[in-house]
Amino acid sequence: LVCKDRIVIRKVYNEGFALNKAENHPKLVKTVSVGTLSSIAVYSLLIWKCSACMCEKLAAALVLAGGFSNTYERLKKGRVVDYFSFKTKWKKFNRLTFNLGDFYIFLGGFILMIRTIMKKSLMFLLL
Repeated sequence: LVCKDRIVIRKVYNEGFALNKAENHPKLVKTVSVGTLSSIAVYSLLIWKCSACMCEKLAAALVLAGGFSNTYERLKKGRVVDYFSFKTKWKKFNRLTFNLGDFYIFLGGFILMIRTIMKKSLMFLLL
């Protein structure tokens, strides 16, 4: 345990999706991972080409980096190693374990979500 008993470091092999869903179907997991990464790559290229907003470019780069990291590990080793967990009062949340790629995906998605909300709010105010 680290950080005042809030962060737990442990090694968890994830052979499926979140919480090892579909772990008995490795070909499906790899196919979906590659397909999702491909979609993210196309989306990222569009953002880099069409958007002037550095926020959106940073967010796309983070999501792409996290997705690439997880997909590469899944293709190379057949599993993703997760190693960060958080100790909370919610038992179900304590079971979740993450890796750095997951944090990149989450952070990039969060930035894109905030940026989208801000854009819509601004457009609403201008109308």
